[in-house]
Amino acid sequence: SVHQLPIEVLQNRVWRDVEVRVLCFRVCRDLRQMLLGSGFDYAMTTLAMALGEPGGLARVRRDLAGATARCQSRRDQPYETKRALLEHYQCLREFLSVSDRDNKSNRELSSSEWWGRMQLERDGGRLCRGATSSDFELTCLKIELGWSQLHWEAARGVRGQVESCLGKVDGWFWEEGTAESILPNARALSGETPLHLAARKGHLGAVQALLGASAVQAKATDFLGWTPLECAAACGHFACFEALFEFSEGTKAQILGRAFKFAARGGKVEFLEQLLPKVVMDVEGARIMYSHFGQALGAAAALGHLAVVELFLGQWELPLSDLSDQWGQTALMKASVGGHRRVVEALVTAGGKEVVLKQDLKGETALMKASLDGHLDVVEELAASIRGKEQNLVQDKKGETALMKASFVGHLSIVKELLLAGGGKQAVSVANKRGETALMMASSQGHVDIVEELVTAGGERALVAADKWHETALMKAASGGHARVVEALVAAGGPRSVLQHDNKGKTALMRAAFKGHARVVEALVPAGGKRALMARDWDGRTALMMASQKGHEGIVYLLRAAGGS
Repeated sequence: SVHQLPIEVLQNRVWRDVEVRVLCFRVCRDLRQMLLGSGFDYAMTTLAMALGEPGGLARVRRDLAGATARCQSRRDQPYETKRALLEHYQCLREFLSVSDRDNKSNRELSSSEWWGRMQLERDGGRLCRGATSSDFELTCLKIELGWSQLHWEAARGVRGQVESCLGKVDGWFWEEGTAESILPNARALSGETPLHLAARKGHLGAVQALLGASAVQAKATDFLGWTPLECAAACGHFACFEALFEFSEGTKAQILGRAFKFAARGGKVEFLEQLLPKVVMDVEGARIMYSHFGQALGAAAALGHLAVVELFLGQWELPLSDLSDQWGQTALMKASVGGHRRVVEALVTAGGKEVVLKQDLKGETALMKASLDGHLDVVEELAASIRGKEQNLVQDKKGETALMKASFVGHLSIVKELLLAGGGKQAVSVANKRGETALMMASSQGHVDIVEELVTAGGERALVAADKWHETALMKAASGGHARVVEALVAAGGPRSVLQHDNKGKTALMRAAFKGHARVVEALVPAGGKRALMARDWDGRTALMMASQKGHEGIVYLLRAAGGS
């Protein structure tokens, strides 16, 4: 069993000589949790039994790299613990290494390692400043990040050291005979070149030194698709951005548009204020910038950067309902998903009723998205913007309303707010394309508090309503075994709802008996009486017959005691 192998086995060279297809392991379900805590020796030995399935190796290395990065990204994790994990991870790196040709794996690994890499770089910065001086620690950092010596010096930002490295063949990771011209473009495991690091950290001197190298590729992208210029914009380093501007690819409008988008995503208001005077262009340039402004505004709204959103809204009179991404989502929708109330308030004030009622390609509004994700404060803001039933009755492509989404997920406070906003019985009785109402959705999920609210608002009409299969809210609750919901519905609807049939002739009692829900049967028998016990479906079966067929002895006893046959 691999579980019992000591860590020394993993460090043994024989490990790497075994046939690769036998070493395609699946990481244990709890591996990530163990890596996020303590017990790294045990965690590294809990790789599951060998599997020869296709793609197993790639999955293992991505999962292991991602778990390692998340562990290293924890600020409360002592550096000594991270270093211990690095020792174990290093012995597997040759086996788990990512191929340069495996672009999908590289992108996934790069994305999952992003925050872990940032934390390691902070540790590296501490080491560079002399807080600790350990060659082994520096070596571990370089191995984990895949940095060359030039990467290290670019991250430190000392121009003289960068210039001294240029023209030298790095001894850490490059084979003998590596061409001198390759060195400025050496790639780390994330795909970043030294120029990426210098630009992201704002080291202008290092950026200028690297741009002075004849072979440097200023337009190179990392595995996330970012160029050095975009890294500088995202981190708000305007001086580095200006230095990289003339080396970038595309028209002025395209370059400025990308910079706006990345700076907005990072919430860099000062950078954007410095960039605004450069936005002077022809009609074609304005069209390109308009597209990028929409993306930038959406990114800032999604991440809750209020200052950036206010800057854009104050600078231009933007038609907010027309600025949407490829899925038709506006900045207001993205802010609603993120639960950023103050951003939502600013966008509603600027866009008015039109942007609030705007629907994306799925037909969803900002109110629907906020209701589904449970952001009560955002729902209150949106509901207050348009009083009355208009918002509550808007349906998406599936025919669902905001009330249905909140009822299905179980957000009681949001359901109450939506009912107060307007619509009343009409909002509760609206059905989707399957014929389901909000009450049916809440009943199927067992949300008894929401069921009680909807029954009070919708009245008897909501209780007897049926979907396209003639199923009522009571039938759905009975099928799911939600006894408390069944009791609430029976108390409100009486015998009439208990005796209703679906399109196969089944009643709620039959469904509960067939599924084996004893508590539901106990609640339905007194309400339905003899008629419910003797009712038959289109195949001539009673509830007692169905319970007998499925072997539910307890329910058979209950039904016989009540007079069933």
